[in-house]
Amino acid sequence: MPVDPRRIDLDIANQSALAPMDEAIQYLRDRPWRVLGPYLLGMTLYSVAVLAVIDVIASQHRAAIPEMAAMLTVATAWRWVWVAVAQRRVQEDLLNEPPPALWRRLPRLLWVRLWANFALVWGGLVVIPAYYGLFLSGFATPMVLEQETHTWPQIKNTLSVIHKASGRLTRVTSAMTVTLLLLAVSVFALQVFMVHTVLPSLLGLDSADLALTMSSWSWFLCMCYFLFVAVDLYWSVLAVVLFNTIKSRRLGTDLRARLRDLEQPNP
Repeated sequence: MPVDPRRIDLDIANQSALAPMDEAIQYLRDRPWRVLGPYLLGMTLYSVAVLAVIDVIASQHRAAIPEMAAMLTVATAWRWVWVAVAQRRVQEDLLNEPPPALWRRLPRLLWVRLWANFALVWGGLVVIPAYYGLFLSGFATPMVLEQETHTWPQIKNTLSVIHKASGRLTRVTSAMTVTLLLLAVSVFALQVFMVHTVLPSLLGLDSADLALTMSSWSWFLCMCYFLFVAVDLYWSVLAVVLFNTIKSRRLGTDLRARLRDLEQPNP
């Protein structure tokens, strides 16, 4: 008796585009200890480097820029390694099986992250490369853990997957953007409320110096970095969930296509 592919019970096929965001939140609620350790280890050195760079920019100490740039480069590679460790743990929990060892695949991972970072930073001028760079950087860890192959074909295949799932990924990006904007507005409003209402009126403190500090360029950059840190861990988990969701949808589509081929009578 032929199998009707329309009756295949694949929950992933009927899943909302934003469902992976809920799954990532649930994962962080249930198993925060799995990712917090390596993530904080990677972000410690990176935060020191970023704050040092912000200080150099604010003080216009141009002679220190090459040294700070070198420090930030090393700290970025350090952060990529430990974020990958955290993402590997997420991949292990989602698949319920240990992925391949990460350390021998680190060169490929760092190479992919480097090119994705180029697209994300410099491609932001024309938007589209930055879009692909954003997801390629997030998918780098599960991508290199998926199979042992040459880097460029794997990058091309992942970019093709991102392109085919662009509709769903764009909805996730839009939701993340709105969330980040709301968080930024909330942080700004809280600062204004504290400086102009709570400190002078309720506590009787002079907040003039604090208001001057908050209007500085260095404070603005620090707030931007705070917003980045606030969403970065969530994005690192979400990227792994998205990668596996897209992979599951592709497998479901391939399965339905093969069943249709089996139903067709042989000539």
